[in-house]
Amino acid sequence: MIADQLALDFVNTEVWEGGRVDRLQGEHHLWMWARDVGVVCEAPSLPVEASLPEEVRALRAALRGLFEASIAGTAPAAEHVRHVDEVSRHTPAVRWDGTYGVGPVGRLDELLAVVARSGLELLMGPHRDRIKGCDGHHCILLFVDRSRSRRRRWCSMELCGNRAKVAAWRDRQPDGV
Repeated sequence: MIADQLALDFVNTEVWEGGRVDRLQGEHHLWMWARDVGVVCEAPSLPVEASLPEEVRALRAALRGLFEASIAGTAPAAEHVRHVDEVSRHTPAVRWDGTYGVGPVGRLDELLAVVARSGLELLMGPHRDRIKGCDGHHCILLFVDRSRSRRRRWCSMELCGNRAKVAAWRDRQPDGV
């Protein structure tokens, strides 16, 4: 999890590699992602070739629109607000097993609702002003800047941060070195 926040990590399943690339190639990949980030304990058995439902892409686009509007300090598109609000209404019931939680998540609408609710909680919470976009060349990943100075610039120091530092070092070198 680069963003360390569920909804941002969901949005970050679309990356830039010479163009936008969807890391979720099908519904199987979505459930594997949900398992990897801890939303579900076990991914349902689905054929790998099952296509990614359009509602997954629609939620990701709406969340990206809300986050980008927040970063820019502009009003979000009304259709993005409506869409995320509508999807979030399918959140599974709250449970108690020593701590409060949501679950279990077993259907696609429940999974998307948990992701949508996570995005709304971030946008309505105290870290809304810490949502940032990576400064890396062509990087479209988003993250929450949890640094004390609030000056984090890259999605990951190991990825974009290192590339930027290497490029800056090369720019400072005399020709031919």
